[in-house]
Amino acid sequence: MFKRGRLIRDSFASIGMVLAIAGIGLLPIQYLVWRKIGVWPAMQVRTVFDLMSVAAPQGVDAVLRLPLSIAMLTVGFLFVWIAVEIYESSAAGAGSRRRSNNRTHTKRAAPLRGR
Repeated sequence: MFKRGRLIRDSFASIGMVLAIAGIGLLPIQYLVWRKIGVWPAMQVRTVFDLMSVAAPQGVDAVLRLPLSIAMLTVGFLFVWIAVEIYESSAAGAGSRRRSNNRTHTKRAAPLRGR
């Protein structure tokens, strides 16, 4: 059966893991470039907007100057955290529904007759 909450949770977790792993994977690439040219490459978030030929949003200069690897890692962990929160809220809701169903569908045992 299709469950929307599970799909959203799994999508957030998958995107978060990909971003976090890519952020960590970007560090060795930057290291290799640093070893080759002798200067730490300034790969900023702005680089992504420039490569995609997209106008950068106004008023977010501080965010655009962040190192790309740190930004990807942070956003990845944020997505995973959201997925965990969705999971915990759905698990808590399922637990309360399960308890209420047990109370309404349990039958009382017949009284024992004297021996």
